[in-house]
Order: sequence, then C-alpha cells, then structure tokens
Amino acid sequence: MRYLSLFCFLVFFTSCELFNPDFSDVKVDKIIIEQIPFQKSGGSDWDLVAGGPDIKCKIVNNNDIICYTSSTYNDIISSELPLQISPKYRIPDWEEYYHLELYDADLTSDELIGITDEFNIDILVLADYPEEIELVNTTSTIVVTVKLNWVE
Repeated sequence: MRYLSLFCFLVFFTSCELFNPDFSDVKVDKIIIEQIPFQKSGGSDWDLVAGGPDIKCKIVNNNDIICYTSSTYNDIISSELPLQISPKYRIPDWEEYYHLELYDADLTSDELIGITDEFNIDILVLADYPEEIELVNTTSTIVVTVKLNWVE
C-alpha cells in the first residue's frame, strides 16, 4: 500500500508539472504581419514612387520606450504578406503592457502605419501560456500574429 501511495503521489506531481509548467522566460519568436493598409487614410500611396510601403516594426511598452526595432522590409506588396519578422526579443517585464507599431520607413522621417492593441505576459499566463496571440489595431486594418516561445 505504501508503494501504491508513493506511486500515486509521483504520478500526480509529475502530471501537475506537465500541465502547469513554470516558465521563467518568454521571447517574441516571430512577428507575422498578416494585413496592413496599402494606402494612407486619405487614399494616397505610402511611397511617391511605385511599390508598397517600406515596413519597419517596433515593440513598444506603455512608457513609450522602444524595446525592439526590426530591419526595414522594402516595397512590400500585398502578395508578399504574410511578412515574417524574427526578433527573438526577450520580454523583460511580465507586468508591463506592450504593443506593436508599424511604420513606412522613409528617408526623412518614418510614417506611422498603425498601432496594435496591447498585450501583457502576466495576463497571457492566465490564458495558459499561448504560443501565439493575434493583435489588431482599432480599425482592424492591421492584423499581426505574435508567436511566443516560453522557456522553463
């Protein structure tokens, strides 16, 4: 009976660990830009010269601190979506709120394409450590999938 009790305890303990892993780190593994507006709100193109916007993506926290800036992906057209960016950015503060900002990179100044809704790692933990989240902007013209890598 003693061995049966020990066996049951080990099975229970092991299964709890499998269902409730204790992650110490999370990284933004991929940012997948699924949808963006290919024209400004007034109807003009992002660039004066033919071609799509030169996309740059930033991860920004609620204090407006830029945590990550991607390379620029030039002249993106709709057939090139989804566009995948691999930042491998480690989220340092799980209590902080983050959002993505997408820009059309230009020689003089970058033009804001849009800002996604926010995400918070502590809240995502309550959602059982999702491997991906979908972020949109307020007008639903931007759709981005963020793939997360949880590390024990």
